[in-house]
Amino acid sequence: AEAGPHLLLTALVHGNEIAGGLMLSRWLREGIRPRLGTLSLCFANLAAFDRFDPADPTASRFVDEDLNRVWGQPLEGGRRSAELD
Repeated sequence: AEAGPHLLLTALVHGNEIAGGLMLSRWLREGIRPRLGTLSLCFANLAAFDRFDPADPTASRFVDEDLNRVWGQPLEGGRRSAELD
């Protein structure tokens, strides 16, 4: 309720990196809130995570292209992918 820093935590940048997603999900269920400032929780690539299969975990790293590789690419234009969207 008091002003302070804004902390953003990201998880599931890659759909097969599930530990962070599980932790953020737990914090949401438990109602974790900071004493000061703002806490934002970001589940970055849910489309890739929806494809997660423990038998083949690397298959769900991304849908169309590695999210790490879209930065610096034009976000406008004719090229489309789940990660660019």
